[in-house]
Amino acid sequence: MFMRKLSFVFIFAGIVASVAVMGQKNRYGMSLSGEKGNYTLSDRAEICALVDCNKLPADVYLEYKHQDLNVSPNDYAYCKTTTYVYKTYGTYSLSMIVDVPQLTEGPHPFIIYVHGGGWSGGNASAFENQSRYMASRGIAGVRITYSLTGQGGNFDIAMQDVADAFAFVQAHASEWNLDMSRFGYAGGSAGTPLASLQAMKQSGTKLFMGCNGMYDFQNNLDGNWGKTSAYFVNYPNVSNRGAISSINYIPDTDIPAVALFHGSADFTISCKQSSAFASAVSAKGGRAECHIYDYYVHGFFNRGSTDKFEEVMSEMYAFAKDVFGVADVTLPEDETIEGDLLIRFSFTDGSNEPEILKPGLDVSPIQTGNTKATYTEYDLQVTNWSTQMNIAGLKRYVGFQITAKPESVVVVEKVGVSMKRSDNTAKSIMFNHGTTLPSSEPKGVQLTAGTDQYETYFLQPNASSPAKSTGTDNPLCIAIGTLAENTSVIVYFDEITVYGTVTSTNSSLAEITGDENWFFLDGKCVKISMPAPGSLVEIFDVAGRKQQVSIVDDEGNIRFMLNDSGYYIIRVTNETGSRVKKIRI
Repeated sequence: MFMRKLSFVFIFAGIVASVAVMGQKNRYGMSLSGEKGNYTLSDRAEICALVDCNKLPADVYLEYKHQDLNVSPNDYAYCKTTTYVYKTYGTYSLSMIVDVPQLTEGPHPFIIYVHGGGWSGGNASAFENQSRYMASRGIAGVRITYSLTGQGGNFDIAMQDVADAFAFVQAHASEWNLDMSRFGYAGGSAGTPLASLQAMKQSGTKLFMGCNGMYDFQNNLDGNWGKTSAYFVNYPNVSNRGAISSINYIPDTDIPAVALFHGSADFTISCKQSSAFASAVSAKGGRAECHIYDYYVHGFFNRGSTDKFEEVMSEMYAFAKDVFGVADVTLPEDETIEGDLLIRFSFTDGSNEPEILKPGLDVSPIQTGNTKATYTEYDLQVTNWSTQMNIAGLKRYVGFQITAKPESVVVVEKVGVSMKRSDNTAKSIMFNHGTTLPSSEPKGVQLTAGTDQYETYFLQPNASSPAKSTGTDNPLCIAIGTLAENTSVIVYFDEITVYGTVTSTNSSLAEITGDENWFFLDGKCVKISMPAPGSLVEIFDVAGRKQQVSIVDDEGNIRFMLNDSGYYIIRVTNETGSRVKKIRI
């Protein structure tokens, strides 16, 4: 899922021609340029000023394709997420997104997350993965926005916004079942000066976690950010910026526990910032962890950016869990609150073919309208989008058709789109669904999506318009659309996934082959009547996957519990041969 891109190879009459395309990155988050197999570092001068480029690992010149190895959608599923407006100015409002645990009783400890973006961009979707991951394990998350430079914001205004966000949380703590005696702050990049300063100054704060952070605006300013900004309007000189440097506000007692994460090749904010802040906390007797990752650059903790996303998120959770004294939480296995994974388009082999993960449905390959699509070994790249998101009228979309097999019903609950944009501009994205492609109605819920790093966005149908297929005469066509400033913008689709349910319209037993009455059906339990000693009894789904869970009752019958509706094959083998039945539940 995520990260890598772009070099195309065309083969004509045995001649191989390579076309270099910008945008590829390595596992450390470094930008690559040139041709595949012959990459160079786009920011070599800045990187080599920080690390010895004569000792760079060989894989810095290899493209990186992100894959989730130890986490899945299930890891983020067990929390309730709600958006609020916590503060309104004359021309804009500030929002917060609250992730409340669903598996633990509470009151829940919580973390307030402050996004980065150079004080000129960013939003509350930052830290979504970390917040929902922790909330699913008992630590609530509050993701906030604050006033940016384009809104007339400055450092002091933003600090007041953070304080007002906390006051809003405090006013709703009982409603959200939050524990006001156990809270902390976390920030990334430009959000770290705000979050860390609030954490150090606010009585009762238990922890602070910072990624690629800046904590001292007077020293260790080796990076290319944090020296000049409209945010410093009240602090025009470096000499007076000690007043906004959290390193100067570490309390003498009850110091918040600190965990910091930084890359040694971060030429945006020097990793010296994290090292110095951790040392200052330790010198005062506080608890401080400083994780410096060799050769990683700015933003390496984000999902899709590097191969450290899961590790850093796990470290953050372990740290917060220990500080807050949270018990271990075991998630239900192979479950998601919002539906099972039904279909995956992974675009890993230059193909537009789907991987169908549940029986009972057929899925067409990816189709496009008046857009221009290129399938690489890494992704689907689409151009010729429009400034109008009129999927049906302009026919600019990426789409596919789902058809339920006879006597099955497919309901799509959400579509996951892992994507990035060549223009690094957030634009609206949604899907339409209907019986034709492109479908005109109804429309799904519109989201704002798109950066120059891969992110996953979950698109949902409107609550009043279920996305459903009930057989070959009633297909479900899904068309994904987005906006662009001009037709040259490329939208890179790393993966498209479909979540939902497949059920049967007829739960009765249907005997397809065989003529012996040796099995019975009770709900989703299949009972094989007293097979002869030494018999091998097996049940397979239509994809040939063996169902492993079975029990032997007191009468010697073998029982299989089947979780999913659909067709199954029963096979009993002994010394006299094999007997086979095909059933539908």
